[in-house]
Amino acid sequence: MTSNHDSTSAQQTESPHEPGGLPVPPSPLDRLNDECVCPDCGSAHFNRGPTAGLSLNVRCAGCGSKFWYSPPFTPARIDNPDCVYQLGTRLTLEQILTH
Repeated sequence: MTSNHDSTSAQQTESPHEPGGLPVPPSPLDRLNDECVCPDCGSAHFNRGPTAGLSLNVRCAGCGSKFWYSPPFTPARIDNPDCVYQLGTRLTLEQILTH
């Protein structure tokens, strides 16, 4: 018995694709997960914000951009008031996650 599926259709199911078979492009926000830097200005320092479960809110200490951060999920932009962040403390993401 022969299969009607070719090797290209099998390859497409192994990686994330949009409807229509096109690859899903990486999000610029993935830079926060991949490089631990702000995707807007490249700063590696952040202010800790509110946390819930395994996720936390961080504010870039360089440009003030704010993100929901919960690796390995793609970060999301958020808009919390500055008063909920520890503005006097600049930490790397690694420092925030380990304290």
